[in-house]
Amino acid sequence: MKGTGKWTVQQAADLSVAAPTIEASLDARFLSGLKDERVAAAAFYEKIGVAQPSASSSSAVDKAELVGKVRAALYASKICSYAQGMNIIRAKSDAQGWGVDLAALARIWKGGCIIRAAFLDDIRAAYARDPALASLLVDPFFGQAVADRQAAWRDVVALVRFDGERGGRAREELPKEKKTHPPSLSFLAFELENKNRPSNRASLPRE
Repeated sequence: MKGTGKWTVQQAADLSVAAPTIEASLDARFLSGLKDERVAAAAFYEKIGVAQPSASSSSAVDKAELVGKVRAALYASKICSYAQGMNIIRAKSDAQGWGVDLAALARIWKGGCIIRAAFLDDIRAAYARDPALASLLVDPFFGQAVADRQAAWRDVVALVRFDGERGGRAREELPKEKKTHPPSLSFLAFELENKNRPSNRASLPRE
């Protein structure tokens, strides 16, 4: 296995920095490669009366409400991902004596990185307010954003490992940009948006 996910998790472990959201995305990639095992597990649980979860299988599901909850959960998860990533960079910078300016780093990424998200403006502002910020999760702006969304987040992100291991639909069937999301969000997003996905990242909302 290779890639930035592996290197990031390795660095987090070496530096004793918690990165559970990033690690979960890597776990989801591992699960996506276990197609035969997942299909067999899905069939096993179907036989004992536990069907695969589906956003469209129940008429009782309020799809508009579900989409709102998924959007909120995705945004909260994204904050966690960035918070963990920035903490890894700072820990490595401290260990090597690089003196990385995290506010400047966010500005540089906005200008030329593959990310280029408007979200980076908020990150730059957070570290400009407090260069010694322990985590984006305790910045007033991001902290409030998570607090406002945590109830929906808890509703959406559940039984990730169990559902992931018995899911007949693989994450490799998702478009590339959705593979970076936590697994339960990706499956829901696929079911709800499969017929009208944005054609490019520029069309995605700020959140």
